[in-house]
Amino acid sequence: MEETNNRTPNSRIDNGTGNDDSAQILKEVLVTFIVVTLVISILYQGGFFLSWIRNNLGGIAAVLFVYGAAWRIWRNGKELSDYGITVHPISKNIIWSISATVAVLGVFLLLYIGYYTIVCGDKTHLLGTLGRDCRRFVGGAGNVEFSLPSGFWELLLAEFLVISLPEEFFFRGYIQGRLNEVWRGRRRIFGVELGWAWLVQAALFGLGHFLIDFNPLRLAVALPALAFGYIREGTGSIGAAIIFHMCCNIFMTIVDHNFFPPL
Repeated sequence: MEETNNRTPNSRIDNGTGNDDSAQILKEVLVTFIVVTLVISILYQGGFFLSWIRNNLGGIAAVLFVYGAAWRIWRNGKELSDYGITVHPISKNIIWSISATVAVLGVFLLLYIGYYTIVCGDKTHLLGTLGRDCRRFVGGAGNVEFSLPSGFWELLLAEFLVISLPEEFFFRGYIQGRLNEVWRGRRRIFGVELGWAWLVQAALFGLGHFLIDFNPLRLAVALPALAFGYIREGTGSIGAAIIFHMCCNIFMTIVDHNFFPPL
């Protein structure tokens, strides 16, 4: 790994006005994260009592993510494109999204099959079944009768509009982009220059999911957040990260549906 910038976290930051510094930016990001997460968490808990909230929570959360990030960016006198919230460069985003999807999800499928073959074969494992019912496990890939989940195309659209796009907008666009103004130091990892912002956004992504329903398994989403953040830095845009994020979630749904079909 090669360090490409030695700027310290306490260096003065120029956000276009010349009067913002790292402490103010960190406070801004933290407050925005807390407010958005707290509101979603309260609404999630309220959904147990109010069916309207429960049925529309995904859409409400999406609006909060997008509006919260956009409001902060515009309030700072910046453009969305300054934080990678753009589809450009289109060709680069397409190449990165396809490459990441094929490479990562191919390896994931092999690990998934191997893991549940062991766990559901009456053998103990530290992590256990991770919420899946081994009575439904079909076994190896040869036993799968492939089918798509019911309402698949509606699910695909909802995944894009309600989950992948707003989460990438907020975490990889606003949070990672804003934190890059604080920690300008970079190290080149596999051809992409990464800094502390890459790690912090992943940690906040995992923490944010955990604080919604307090399920500790939610913290694990910090791992794919590292991949999403890596792609965002490699392309300079959240475009490929949105597509890859959507493909990961949809792929997981399809795999679970086929390897753990309803009884």
